[in-house]
Amino acid sequence: MRVMDFYLHHEGLIRGNWLPIDLVDLLRQMCVDVFGRLRALLAGRGQSQGGDG
Repeated sequence: MRVMDFYLHHEGLIRGNWLPIDLVDLLRQMCVDVFGRLRALLAGRGQSQGGDG
């Protein structure tokens, strides 16, 4: 899993911590194709609305 830690420190103390996680990569490792599902969802929307948006 790809992660990065970001810290805010002031006067020698940690004041904040951010930990963004690459969820797309995590789901890919679990064999979930996020973008494939998005394409299928958008394709289905276009068909149900007659293709005009």
